[in-house]
Amino acid sequence: MTLGYMSQSTNSHTRPSLSTAHLSLYNEVIKAGLDIEILRDLLWLLNAHDELVAFPFICQNLIEILSVSTRQWDIPLSSFHLQYETIKLLEWVTTEEPRLTLIVGPKFGRKPKSPKTPEEKPDNPVVGRGATRHPTYSALCNSQASDLLKVKFRLLQGHLLFAQANELHSQKNRDEYENYGGQAPWKGLPNSPSVACLAVRELSEHRFAEVLLSLAVEQPPQLFAQSLVSLPTVDDSDFQEHLKGLRSFLQKAAGIRDWVSRQSSGGNGWGGSNHIHGHVEISKQLFQDEIAVGDLDDLDSNWGRIVQVTSISPISEVQLSLLSSDLSPDEFDTHDLLLSGDDEQTGLSGGISANTGAQMRHVLMANQLLPWNYQQLSISEVSEALSTCANWVNDHFPKNQPQQYDDADIKKLEAIC
Repeated sequence: MTLGYMSQSTNSHTRPSLSTAHLSLYNEVIKAGLDIEILRDLLWLLNAHDELVAFPFICQNLIEILSVSTRQWDIPLSSFHLQYETIKLLEWVTTEEPRLTLIVGPKFGRKPKSPKTPEEKPDNPVVGRGATRHPTYSALCNSQASDLLKVKFRLLQGHLLFAQANELHSQKNRDEYENYGGQAPWKGLPNSPSVACLAVRELSEHRFAEVLLSLAVEQPPQLFAQSLVSLPTVDDSDFQEHLKGLRSFLQKAAGIRDWVSRQSSGGNGWGGSNHIHGHVEISKQLFQDEIAVGDLDDLDSNWGRIVQVTSISPISEVQLSLLSSDLSPDEFDTHDLLLSGDDEQTGLSGGISANTGAQMRHVLMANQLLPWNYQQLSISEVSEALSTCANWVNDHFPKNQPQQYDDADIKKLEAIC
């Protein structure tokens, strides 16, 4: 039996059922006499990258993670909804890596670069678009450089994998994963593990070694989740928030907290207006201005036009509910209303905002307010865009030179910021 496949673009996500990398690996598994269903379950559990970047390296990490976790917590492999044949498959992939890389593609055999010093940030070949779309897969690509902390970090990854495995298994959505071809990340869980996975990746860094050391990862999943009621305090405010995200995800999976249901803005007092994919709802409650960004007559600096929401008056109950929700920025569906604003009825202030500043940045970048997808830009393109922005700001807003600015320039500056 040979599975056929289509070519895929390097700039867009391909559904796993049509991915050249996935189908090539399927064929080799079948030829080797291994169980194709074991592989499909594994890729689904990991929300595996459509190009299987660094997959053999992740398989080796998984062997270590599952070994130390089942031994330390005295639980069977089936607790992860995996079988003994899964270990056999993982070992086969790592053993056959050189040959499989020639067949599946060069990205398959990628490995993180070894840090030159303990202080150097660990390399992760999945980070970028892959980490956004496949957070758990990316987090399993990290390792702890310190021999003293290596087992402790593997146990932390085990907690993440255990939580994802048990909740994902209850969703029974393997077919949905395999056939999802959207450009937004696949949402296979009630709430995204992305912030939790970011915290795990950061805990592989030397600068957070003391925090990792303080975590009771040796405890089995339920007890470890309970122990996170009290988190270590760190000076890095962003990392502190990521630790809270890790706690939230693990405690939801353990049943200590409830999963947060996403709320749709359609048909519940919002007038039933149409939704535009990738944008907030456009209704009578939103007021917007259209402005040009850059020079429309210059091909090199023409960024087209953007629509800027300038005011909103949402229903107070829904607004307060969204503001108090536990969702992180990438949790919101395209039909969720993210914005809040000055409203005499609710007493909320702050102009146009989301329930966090990060959400607004997420809306501005991910939802096509510019005529290209920022996630598909190369580093050089991002650098050029930043340089263009900086040059425009320096030209129009020179330092130490007070002057009057027109509204159009102010709006352009706000859009750039």
